[in-house]
Amino acid sequence: MLWEWAAAAAAVIVAVLFCLRLTRQGLGTLEEERDRCLERIRQMEEQVREDQKNMPSGEHLRIVHAALEDLLRQAGNPAQDSLLVEMEAEGQALVWRLPGPDGAPEEWRVRLFMRERELRGTHKVAHGQARWRLSGPASEEEFTDLAQLLRACNVRLARRTRLASLPPQPGADLPDQTGAEPEHLARRFARLGPRRKAGARDAARRSGEKPAPPSLRRSD
Repeated sequence: MLWEWAAAAAAVIVAVLFCLRLTRQGLGTLEEERDRCLERIRQMEEQVREDQKNMPSGEHLRIVHAALEDLLRQAGNPAQDSLLVEMEAEGQALVWRLPGPDGAPEEWRVRLFMRERELRGTHKVAHGQARWRLSGPASEEEFTDLAQLLRACNVRLARRTRLASLPPQPGADLPDQTGAEPEHLARRFARLGPRRKAGARDAARRSGEKPAPPSLRRSD
């Protein structure tokens, strides 16, 4: 009997150790996979930054135009009516109209500032650091990263569309229920004094009953 209990305990201990080993290996595998994913993401971000350095200004604007169209489409606004491309003295600018706090449309402009110079020896164009400027009503911000610009645009779009889509306040459009008093109440209040008139009016409104006609009232 003792040997059976000892064998069972040994089997349980071996099973627990085996499970612990599998758990450690699994956790280690998850950590390694997470590190590999983060490393791939970092490499892709570096590649995107390098590509942006060699990207002309027109390509930058097309990317932002497509991104803003997606943001407007997700918000339920037609992109062709809310996003325009205008030519300015300094280049192209993206203009998008959003509903303001009072319901009137507000214009926000996205401008790109980038130095471009053609190299004589290789006939290639060298692109400088891109700077984005987001300007609107009483607001103007500059960004050096495209992701920061799109994040700021998304915040403003969500804020403005939320104000425009708020439901009306209950009771705001209801007609005025305080109309003229009935004729029999007006005659009765005309015969009372100022103090008794106010008290009788409140009592009649609280009770909701019609007063007795003058022929049935007892004279004082």
